Amino acid sequence: MKIYQLTLLTFSMLVLAACSKNPVAPDDHELTVKLSMSTEHVSTLTFIDFEVELVDHEGLQTSAVADMQVEYRLVGETEWDVAVLEQHEDHYKTEIMFMSSGEYDVRITGDEHGDSHMDEMYVMAQALEVERIHQEIGGFIVEMETFPGHVREGEEVEVNFYIMEKDGDHDGNMMPGLVTDIRCAGADGVVENHTGDEHEGPGIYTARHTFTEAGNASVEIHFEDSSGLELHAEFQIPVDHGH
Repeated sequence: MKIYQLTLLTFSMLVLAACSKNPVAPDDHELTVKLSMSTEHVSTLTFIDFEVELVDHEGLQTSAVADMQVEYRLVGETEWDVAVLEQHEDHYKTEIMFMSSGEYDVRITGDEHGDSHMDEMYVMAQALEVERIHQEIGGFIVEMETFPGHVREGEEVEVNFYIMEKDGDHDGNMMPGLVTDIRCAGADGVVENHTGDEHEGPGIYTARHTFTEAGNASVEIHFEDSSGLELHAEFQIPVDHGH
């Protein structure tokens, strides 16, 4: 479990906890924000638990802030996505599923003063790296991502599969020239097959598909290795209601 810690001073200056303490005259309103995540390696399409603890100037856990939330966005974007932190006795908790890979800004906001204004209480110092969801199949690694990341019923999406050799504990060379069958199964039970093409690049196999009903859908890719053995990888994706 990865733990991040920051101290919030009442005049809203964000500093590291190790640098913010005043041993002579401590601030009675000082709060230390501790953020922990259920995993160090964050992948798309996987629920990640976020937990927040607040510690007062005496080192005691407190639930002094009634409303708190995790806000996150891809680096370079302006709009924040929001996940409300639910209070559980002495800590706050929520879960987030990232739909797109990349680097994310993450911050914690809360209504510190009971005025319905969400104050910035914590900013993650480094961007959070979110990897594409993947599976290891035989001697290959298969990654998958949809564009756009949030799949909605009635909207066409691009499904990309990235196939590469597994090289020890690391990703190896991309595997171009494979004959692939991409199968998309909607929540309505309808299955459609597509032949993957490589217009996005060597070893990236792409199909375009429209899921017609919201719910749990799946996408899978079938291909053969050099010995003729058929391999396949399957991923579950949520389909939201259309606008």
